[in-house]
Amino acid sequence: MLSRRSVRIKVIQLLYSVSRDEDITRDELKKRYWKSIDTSFELFLYNIFTLLQIASVAEEDKDKRSTKYLPSEIDKGFDAKIYHNPRIQDLEKNKNIQKVFDKYHFKERTDKDIFRKIYYDFQKQDAYQEYISKPTTEDDDLEMLLELFRYCRQSPDYNELIEDQYVTWDDDKSLVIGSIKKVLKGLPFEKDDFYKEYYPEEECIKDFGEFLLLRTFDIDKTLLEYISPVLTNWHHDRVAVVDMIMLKMAVVEFMHCDSIPVKVTLNEYVELSKVYSTSKSKEFINGVLDKLQHNLTEEGRSLNLGEGWKSNATLILLSMNIKTIAAAAVLIAVSHLVTGQDKLHNTVILYNVVPLRVDLNQDGSIKNVYGEDVNYLRGYTLVKDKNQKVKPITVKAANTKGYLLKTTI
Repeated sequence: MLSRRSVRIKVIQLLYSVSRDEDITRDELKKRYWKSIDTSFELFLYNIFTLLQIASVAEEDKDKRSTKYLPSEIDKGFDAKIYHNPRIQDLEKNKNIQKVFDKYHFKERTDKDIFRKIYYDFQKQDAYQEYISKPTTEDDDLEMLLELFRYCRQSPDYNELIEDQYVTWDDDKSLVIGSIKKVLKGLPFEKDDFYKEYYPEEECIKDFGEFLLLRTFDIDKTLLEYISPVLTNWHHDRVAVVDMIMLKMAVVEFMHCDSIPVKVTLNEYVELSKVYSTSKSKEFINGVLDKLQHNLTEEGRSLNLGEGWKSNATLILLSMNIKTIAAAAVLIAVSHLVTGQDKLHNTVILYNVVPLRVDLNQDGSIKNVYGEDVNYLRGYTLVKDKNQKVKPITVKAANTKGYLLKTTI
C-alpha cells in the first residue's frame, strides 16, 4: 500500500523530529517509524469503515421516504441498494474486519451525524438520483460505490473528518485511494482477512524504509562531512533543516541502494523538496546532489556490487582513506575463502586504516568497538569463519585490517 516516496516522507518527518529534540534515541526513532507505518494501515481501514457507514445511511433514508405523507414514485420504489448490494454486505458481514474496526474504536471516535450529512449531500447528485430510479446490475452498484468514494474525497466534510483522526491523510491520501478502489473492485473476497494483503510490503518498509532511517541517523556526522565541501559559499548551518535531511538521505541511497538508479533518487528528492521545503530548495537540492553523486563516483565510493550485497559494502568506504580503496578487491576475494561462501548476501567488509579492537557478545554481535568513526557499526554482527571464529583480515601492502560483517537490520 505504501510506496518508496511515502516511506521517504515518513523518514524525513522522523529525522526532522530528531533535529528538534536531540534526546530522541535510536530505539525510540525506530518505534516511531513502525508506529507511522501501522497508522497508515489504520488510515486505510478507517476509510473502508467510513465508506461502509455512509452507505448504511441509505437504510435511514428508506425509512424516511416510506413515512412521507405524499411520497413520490421514486420514494415508493426506493431501495437502499447502495447499502444492500453484495459488495457492501460482504464487508458488513465480515466478522474479521468488524473486529478490527472495534479494535480501533472507529465507531466511538466518529459522530454518526457526519456520515448522515455526507450521504444526504451525495443523495442530491444526478448520478445517484439516476441510480435509485431504475433497475441496476452489480456493475452499476460498483460504479455507484466508486462514485460515492470519489464524492467523499472531494467533500470538505469528509476530508475534515479524516484529517481530524489522521494527520498523515494528505501524505498517504493518493495511496489509500488506490487501495480502496482495489478493495471495492475485488469485493466480495474469498478470505475474511483480505485486508491484511494491503499491509505495506516488507521490502518497502523494512529493507528500504527502516534501513534508510537508521543508516541516516547512525552516520549523520559522516554524511555531513561529504556534503559540506559541496556547499559552495554556504555553511551547512545555513542550510534549511529539511534540505539537509533530504541531502543526507539521498547520499545514503546513492551508496547503499543498488536497486534504485541514482537519477531516480535525485529526481525523487527534488520532487519532495517542492512540497516539503522552501521555494528555492528545488534548484539547491538538484545542484548539490548532482555534484555529490559525481564526487562519490570519482572517488570510488559508490560501488555497485550487485543485488546480493544490497550496496552495504559501500558503507565501509566512509571510513577509508582513498589510498586503501585498491585493497578492496583483494579483501573481497579473501573474504570468500574465510567464510567458505560462494556468495555473500547482505555482507559487508569493514576496512580501517587504523587497527580496530572489537569486543564481542557470546552470540557474535558487536559489544564494543574501539577505533575511528565506528558509530555506523550499530546493526551489524561479525561474520564467523568455518570454525565459528572471528578473525581480522590483513592486507599488509595497504596497511589495512578488515572484519567481515553482516547486517542485522
